[in-house]
Amino acid sequence: MFAIAIVYVSAIFEGDVSLLNLISDAHQVNIQKIKTWTGTANITDTLVKDGMPISEGQNKAEFVYDADRNATRWTVMNADGTEKRSAMRKDLRLFRCFPGVQRVGSETRENMLVIWPATEQEVRAFADDFDPMWYFTRAGQDIIDKINFQRAHFDNPKAASGYVKRDGDLIIWELQGKESTNHYEFDLKQAGNLIKCLDKDDQITVKMEWAYANIDGLWIPQTFDYINTRADDSGRTVITRKVKFKNNVVNSAVAEAEFALDKIGFLPGMMVTDRASDFDIINGILEPLIKK
Repeated sequence: MFAIAIVYVSAIFEGDVSLLNLISDAHQVNIQKIKTWTGTANITDTLVKDGMPISEGQNKAEFVYDADRNATRWTVMNADGTEKRSAMRKDLRLFRCFPGVQRVGSETRENMLVIWPATEQEVRAFADDFDPMWYFTRAGQDIIDKINFQRAHFDNPKAASGYVKRDGDLIIWELQGKESTNHYEFDLKQAGNLIKCLDKDDQITVKMEWAYANIDGLWIPQTFDYINTRADDSGRTVITRKVKFKNNVVNSAVAEAEFALDKIGFLPGMMVTDRASDFDIINGILEPLIKK
């Protein structure tokens, strides 16, 4: 949904690449100071095909993040709260709970907790997941990693063409491929965070915009707008997502109990499928499972 293939021609990169250091330094300092973050978010998703609305969904997310515990828990629910999907990333694992009977692809899951290695099971931002730290990234791509790659390959003639420049507090960075463009704008006043991104090729245009709120000197996403427009022989499809963060609390103590499995719906007697250790436990005992 996000990716646009980039084919670079012989690189001509203009501007002072050290400007990227200003972004990464400010961005990293802000992220590292966010020790805990709790809040909610209202989410609106739409799908339009050839100008005709196909679907619109309203959801709400509740989340808890703790950097020192390397743990994040979230629940995504529909507008009236009758359908809830919960998951948690903790101990380098991703835990998903499926209370009741649910169809997931070709599988039927009934009263089941499924555990994946976190490195293998990516958080799905446009599905039932809501990791708040994802909204500091470029659609899942870490900003620091992307800048480090650019700096490391600055002299490589096959790496990228484009430019970087400063306009007041904005750092504007653009990469140009043979058939694509990636345009980024970062605001140094807002901790070097990404405020605009435009990825474009001959069929797909993805536009993302962020606004931030300053909470006790830290910059936290306040809104996120995403528009994916695809035009090809089958027609024109537009997918949008709007996220508005609310009730943000930063760097207040979070109890260990917030990351207990019962917080995502685990109940005694549930089947536990542990794909992180390659075996199943029926009526799993919680403590031995977590200690492995």
